[in-house]
Amino acid sequence: APPTLSVAFCDQDDVWFPDKLERGLRALATVPEHAPALYCTRQMLTDKNLRPTGLSPELPDTTGFLPAMTQNIATGCTLMLSPAACALLRKAMPAPTFLLHDWWAYLMVSGTGGRILTDNQPSLFYRQHEKNAVGARSQFLHRALAALKRGPTAFMNIFRANTLYLLNRQNLLTPDAVNALHLLRKAQTPGWKGALSRVSLMHRLKQLRRHKKLEQLVFRVWFLLG
Repeated sequence: APPTLSVAFCDQDDVWFPDKLERGLRALATVPEHAPALYCTRQMLTDKNLRPTGLSPELPDTTGFLPAMTQNIATGCTLMLSPAACALLRKAMPAPTFLLHDWWAYLMVSGTGGRILTDNQPSLFYRQHEKNAVGARSQFLHRALAALKRGPTAFMNIFRANTLYLLNRQNLLTPDAVNALHLLRKAQTPGWKGALSRVSLMHRLKQLRRHKKLEQLVFRVWFLLG
């Protein structure tokens, strides 16, 4: 994208509300031009005929780099990036092959001290097939149960890969983010020493947490198991 343009992501199954871009640009305009900013919203979930079935999970009012390490809250089809955020991602290229583009953008913007702007008003209809169209509450429960079923291995592999990827780009990150990454890397040591480090780190890095209680419980178990 040209250096002065914001970028909006989209999916093939979404139908934007008429004011989607206007709302996103208005939110991004509240951030100084030099600071990377990412804007994201909830979705109005629908069936294949665009009949609403519920809202996607509520977004937190505040977030940051450590919460971003534990989960992605920025759904790609709702996401908009400021020109400074686009410039940041160009510097961070290549993007990781093991991670979806929206989580990558969320990690990079939060890791550089940029602004994450969440909007709990939906900005689009997100069409789902009948077999997986679910309301907000059941979608949250479904996600949590699916995560438990998958077990810790897949997530922790991504967690470790994210840590290494970001450490290789530490020149782009804030000192606090770099320090946290080094602590996380050290705590990923196998064996009982690593387990003790992870227990200590969970108390030290209070913001290393997910936003929902059940999801936070799952994360704590997975992280402590390593």
